[in-house]
Amino acid sequence: MAEGARRGVSRVKAGRHPGLQGGAERLTRVRIYDFRRATRFSKEHIRIISRVHDYFARLWGTHLSAELRTPVQLRVESTEEIRYEEFIEFVGSAPPVTLVQVFRMLPGDGELLAEMNLNLVFAIIDRLMGGPGTGPYRERELTNIEVTLFRRVLDEMAEDMGTAWRTVASHVEFRTGALEHNPQFLRSVMPNETVLVVTLAARIGVLEGLINFCLPYVTLDPFLPELAQHRFGATNQPDPEVGRERVLPQLRHVPVTVSAELGRTDLSLSDVMALDVGDVIRLNQPIAAPIVVKVDGVPAFSGSIGVSHRHYAVKIVDEWSGGTDGDG
Repeated sequence: MAEGARRGVSRVKAGRHPGLQGGAERLTRVRIYDFRRATRFSKEHIRIISRVHDYFARLWGTHLSAELRTPVQLRVESTEEIRYEEFIEFVGSAPPVTLVQVFRMLPGDGELLAEMNLNLVFAIIDRLMGGPGTGPYRERELTNIEVTLFRRVLDEMAEDMGTAWRTVASHVEFRTGALEHNPQFLRSVMPNETVLVVTLAARIGVLEGLINFCLPYVTLDPFLPELAQHRFGATNQPDPEVGRERVLPQLRHVPVTVSAELGRTDLSLSDVMALDVGDVIRLNQPIAAPIVVKVDGVPAFSGSIGVSHRHYAVKIVDEWSGGTDGDG
């Protein structure tokens, strides 16, 4: 076989050039084509799938922030079409130990993979067990207890993936499958099969890492016609109330500090140093004036001072309508 045929070189003959004589022809538009990396996803498919994962990142990030009680930021870093064996080689050569979760995409029997940085996994488990989640963590395989804890997070991850995908493809659901530490054991599709790899940059507290989603073409093929007819625009954006209803139950159990500010005054440092037991500090507002009620230091309500069951109390009068610093 000729070298040009092996490399997939396609040559298109053009018509006779006016300046050439004797029937000479000019070869133009020479384009190299690698049959091993056939393009199977259109630009529109890639754009829509990237937008779906962008919405998933916001949804799961909000959900995870409420559960871990720490800031979680997720964003789509890149979307690339490669061969499955390239993905396995890349994942297998990155860290000594990694974590790969298999998800089943329903309806159908297709699978997709999620490869996660171990620092992120241990940070999540650390926060779930009451730790700071700051690391550093030793690279090792998860224990049985850690796997049990993390599977709850993976189940919620599958649920949020289904919510994101249902904005472009109806009746899509995800179920968690096998959990592997060695990606070489995973042979979900043929090595030369085309896959789409969506990389998410993640930040949990102070730790950063990557989450790689591997979506085989054979898994997405049944849903591509529906994606081709879809336009991911404002009319298809998910209802914000749906996300609000999911997050609020988690936030209801988050403890907050409520304080009542009786008033303010300005004192010099020498006056403060001279304070003694029995001294009276005069505040800047009358006793009957409304006071500021703060939630975690942020003005939220105005109230009045009173007594309830022999205890000092504050009655909520109205929502706060002044400045954010508590000044009227």
